[in-house]
Amino acid sequence: MQAANNLEIVRILVEAGADFNDINATMRAALRRLPRDGTLPCTLAEYQAAKHRTYGTANPQRMNYPFWKFMVASGNGAFHAREHFEPDGTLDEAVWSFARFGTSITELPDGRIIEIAGEHEDFYDQDFCIYNDVIVHRGDGTFDIYGYPKSVFPPTDFHTATLAGNFIYIIGR
Repeated sequence: MQAANNLEIVRILVEAGADFNDINATMRAALRRLPRDGTLPCTLAEYQAAKHRTYGTANPQRMNYPFWKFMVASGNGAFHAREHFEPDGTLDEAVWSFARFGTSITELPDGRIIEIAGEHEDFYDQDFCIYNDVIVHRGDGTFDIYGYPKSVFPPTDFHTATLAGNFIYIIGR
C-alpha cells in the first residue's frame, strides 16, 4: 500500500483487503483532490488568529479558519508555517498542523473522505500535538474542518474508524 503510486492501484489493493489507512501521503492528497503544492497563501494576521489548536465549543463546530484550511491544502507541517511567519519568534506552544501520523481515513459511499484526528510529531518536538478534529473532504478539492469540545471527543491518534451504516465508530486513542 505504501508503494502504490496511483489511485486505481490503491482501490485494487483495498478491494483485496489492504488497509486504506496505509496509503502514502501523495496518494492521500490525490484521494482528497488537494493540490499539495507547498504554498502558504494566507496572511500573517490569518496565521496569528488561528496558529494554535483550538477545541470546538459545539458538537460539532465548523472551524474553517483560513490558516487551518491552507495547512490542509498545502500539506505543510508546523515547522514550515512557523519559519514562514515567525522565523525569529518565540516558541510559546505548538503551531496547528495537518502533517500528521495516526489519522484515520474513511471513504463514504457518496465519495466524501473523512479524516479523523491524529498527531503531529513526537512528544519531544515543540509542535507536538494530538488533535480531535475531523476533516470532511467532498472529493472535489473542497473540505470543512470540524472541532469538538475535549469532553465530547478527546484528542486521539492511531485509532480505528469503522463505517457502519450512517455512523463511523472510533475505537482506541
